[in-house]
Amino acid sequence: MYRSTMCFAKGIGTGILACAVVTLLSSRAMKKSRHFRHKTHRALNAVGDLMHNVEYMFR
Repeated sequence: MYRSTMCFAKGIGTGILACAVVTLLSSRAMKKSRHFRHKTHRALNAVGDLMHNVEYMFR
């Protein structure tokens, strides 16, 4: 049980570290590139629309 708990904790730590690196790199790219910001905004809108459609299907 100890071994599985340690593997889980290492996985969580690795995920947090990867998230921090991606956040750092994307924030630098967002400041420099207008095209990147535009594409990111469009992707976020698409995901928002998808979530809205899924919510509508469950009603």
